[in-house]
Amino acid sequence: MRLLRARPTIRLLAPKAVLPGVPFELEARLETKRDVEIEWCDIRITGYELTNVRGGVAPVMTPRVARLTEARTLHAGVTSLPVRAEIPAGETSPTFVGLTARTVYEAHVHASVPWWPDARASFVLNVVLPRGAPAQGSPRVTSSRAGGPSDGRPYLEVSVASDLVEPGGVVEGALSIRGARGARFATVAVVVFETLTGHTATRGSAYEVRVDIADVPDGASVPFALRLPADVTPGFVGRTFRVQHWLEVVVRGSFQALASTSLPLGITPSGSVVRTARLIAPHVGDARLTALFEGIARDRGHAMEPGPTLVVHRNQLEARIERALGPDGTHLVLTAAFPSLQLGLHAHDGGLVERLFRGSVTTGEATFDAGHVVHGREREQVTRAMRALAPLLADLAGLRMTDESLTASARTHANDRASIERVVERAEAILDALVVPPPMPAVFDDVIEEWRELARWLDAPLERGHARIGATHASSRVEIVTHFEEDQPSSTSIEVRPEVPTTMDIDVRGPEDVLALRGLPPEALTLLDRLARAGAVEVRAHGTRITIGSPLVGASSPKIVRPLIETIVRLHETLKPTRGPFR
Repeated sequence: MRLLRARPTIRLLAPKAVLPGVPFELEARLETKRDVEIEWCDIRITGYELTNVRGGVAPVMTPRVARLTEARTLHAGVTSLPVRAEIPAGETSPTFVGLTARTVYEAHVHASVPWWPDARASFVLNVVLPRGAPAQGSPRVTSSRAGGPSDGRPYLEVSVASDLVEPGGVVEGALSIRGARGARFATVAVVVFETLTGHTATRGSAYEVRVDIADVPDGASVPFALRLPADVTPGFVGRTFRVQHWLEVVVRGSFQALASTSLPLGITPSGSVVRTARLIAPHVGDARLTALFEGIARDRGHAMEPGPTLVVHRNQLEARIERALGPDGTHLVLTAAFPSLQLGLHAHDGGLVERLFRGSVTTGEATFDAGHVVHGREREQVTRAMRALAPLLADLAGLRMTDESLTASARTHANDRASIERVVERAEAILDALVVPPPMPAVFDDVIEEWRELARWLDAPLERGHARIGATHASSRVEIVTHFEEDQPSSTSIEVRPEVPTTMDIDVRGPEDVLALRGLPPEALTLLDRLARAGAVEVRAHGTRITIGSPLVGASSPKIVRPLIETIVRLHETLKPTRGPFR
């Protein structure tokens, strides 16, 4: 008979989101390494509000208690105890964590072990508001001064397309500023306010976007769009506090705020807002310019947005063309967004600053002019990637390009169809060039087909820019990554993360380190020796990594990866992984 008893480790499977009034499934999992007797096991669901006023705690629901099992023997392994639960509707507020208040829901699992400390564990439940009654937002306009513009005093006017928005939605609108000398930018923010009962509102978290207005003419309309996070909590009224949202717009100069205004904004549960027509922003430019944009968009099959803004799409790539006013007159601004090129790319206007950048990468046959600088992870790789792009970018001003975005200005007066259409054609050509997958690092030229074959075997895409493959194989997560030092590939690592963690912590730098290991099965030692002959090995609870001290070329080609992955998977099986405690 054992002198010491044992108690189970408790885990809980729960849905990502729980709706009040809608039944949901929970599953308590009791894990033991040997047989354990229990008298019973219960689950208790509670909800309460916490405030920072005298440690205030207020329940938001009547606790729900359910018996999962009566007296029984938990055999070695995992025992699943499912239960159907429900958060009551009508008396609850959503899960919320703020600066002065929070709403918390918890599931407490309690297993009674006779003559031994009981097993207990608590888990947080994410309760969200259900879809409410359909609501339709309205356009709203607010200003910094009810009396309108006044000579010598800054005046700010803001309009929004709708005063209702859902989590993950976009707040769209426009702002106009008059008489604000030295204005540089405006901040458009959705601010959360928490109001405790009997207290003034407290400003909480904020989601904002910055709008550059330094070169905008007096009275011109500047559109903005602020996307809210998908997990933002809608406004609600709890038992001890309420949550509200306001849209705040502040125009700032170099050292101070020049003008500001705000309006209440309703954030409703997902699916509650009835879609409304977009509010047309105050007129920008003249009707003739808008007609030119619309005609080009219609004839070339592109989209139009207020502004006017012309939008070009190519698969997952997007380019936007809009008119802007600067110190040197009118020009068209081209912005593009695209999936990562994975080149470590930074291209920009150089000018006199170019002298500060050493080791700049030129683009071989298709060089930029002297005013541009290009940096990348690997010289030859970036050269190949930029050959098609360089002629399209060389005469653009203000170029800023990274692996995922591009911004530049076209040197054109942008007042006739021909000049605008030339920029649209340029945007189309740039997207067509970016659609082509980036080249592999030049050192892999002779083994590119082997990399493709490895990706096919793992049924995963090959991220060519940095020679990476991420896949799931034999219920394990596999990641193959080429590492760079300075501008050359230096090594490749292969990491395999099993579905169930191990309990090992081993470093093996070579076969001689395997001989010093103790307490491992003979098969595990054989597998470790096989891995150590290929590179440095690290075995951790979350997985095993082997680092090959050179890129996968020549004798160390991608062909060696497949047997190494299979060896690591077999090693994990041999080490008999165990699950750790869940809290």
